[in-house]
Amino acid sequence: VPSNAVTPATQTNPGQGQWSTLQTWPLVAIQSVLMHNGNFLVWDGWQDPQPTDVYNPATGLFNATTAPASIFCAGLVQMPDGRVMTVGGCGGSALDLGITDADVFDPATSTWSRLANMHEPRWYPTVTELADGRYVAISGNSTDANHWSDNPEVYDPTTNTWTLLSAVSTPQVHETEYPFSFLSPSGKIFTIGPSEDDSFYLDVNNQTWTPVGSSGIVNGSADMYRRSEEHTSELQSHHD
Repeated sequence: VPSNAVTPATQTNPGQGQWSTLQTWPLVAIQSVLMHNGNFLVWDGWQDPQPTDVYNPATGLFNATTAPASIFCAGLVQMPDGRVMTVGGCGGSALDLGITDADVFDPATSTWSRLANMHEPRWYPTVTELADGRYVAISGNSTDANHWSDNPEVYDPTTNTWTLLSAVSTPQVHETEYPFSFLSPSGKIFTIGPSEDDSFYLDVNNQTWTPVGSSGIVNGSADMYRRSEEHTSELQSHHD
């Protein structure tokens, strides 16, 4: 049922933000990345190569650019230098067919470039930065809806190479979309398969995949947060 018409109100406390009026965009931003310069990198899907846009919220303008491959449903991560890396994507018009491509967008030049290909094709993989600056790609469909890239692989940006973790297999996490993966304080990658209601620790250096147990999460989404130093100190003082 449609909601009633709403007129955005002027926010008396700008620090809390406010809603703008409705805007018309040239695409449906299925994937969107807030970059370090305040602009957004956005794209929709099903094209090879994939058109993308840089949206400037200050001016409301879009600047078109094109990725080297079909990055629809690719895994993505923002690198420390502000570049955006995408991993895998859509193998043409056939959904559930992954690709081995890895690409990077540089906001300083508004250009895309290719990185070394992965060993395995991936559709809907998750890519997570490790503590040492490398990146690990986990899961993703390979050739169709029933086949998966179960061996994670690690990208080293200093050598532009991928290393397949052949001793690790992740058949317990077969997500129709992205697994939830986060870097834990131990340096291991904590991975949740929300459709399977299960979770694991991936130790990249030792190539182990250790079950943690039921996550209690079925579908949905996930994000990682860090408590503020003030909140942490407050909790410690109450504990003392």
